[in-house]
Amino acid sequence: DLHSFPTRRSSDLGNLLACAYYANDKAMLPVAWQLPSAMTSFLRLRGFLAQAVSVLDAALRTLIAEPDTTGEAVVRRRIGHVARLQGDYRLSREELDRSLRLTRELGDRQGLAWCYHELGHLDRLTGDTATARLHLTEALAIQRELGNLAGEGSAATNLAMVLRADGEFDAARRYFREALRN
Repeated sequence: DLHSFPTRRSSDLGNLLACAYYANDKAMLPVAWQLPSAMTSFLRLRGFLAQAVSVLDAALRTLIAEPDTTGEAVVRRRIGHVARLQGDYRLSREELDRSLRLTRELGDRQGLAWCYHELGHLDRLTGDTATARLHLTEALAIQRELGNLAGEGSAATNLAMVLRADGEFDAARRYFREALRN
């Protein structure tokens, strides 16, 4: 029944959040960071950014107490993403820079692509289109190397938006078309 769906969904959300907090209270790695990280997009799409911040902060506190470099890199990238969405560009930059450093140390190419992608978004929003181009071009190159079509499409779209903003319409059109192919 369609009328009960939102209630069921919100109760499921409460259960997921409770699980994430429990995993962090008990320092149950890697679930303590994987669940909050996986939930971030869901929470963002449904307008629950405050809950995303809270559960990611809990995960980061756990990761500081129980070090896990992979988890820290992922959670800091997610915090940077959410901070950007909330307009806290300073925090976003700090967290993304930390995530980038950790991701490089790990040699995680996919993580590196997403760090560059997030930094490109941030650069575009702060008016640094030259750096946005560099970050998004690097993200696109890594996504191509890895064969991640969704990542390629997203990076190409965002690079096209930067080029369009700079008045480079032909180049922007090429990247928009590339994104549509992916």
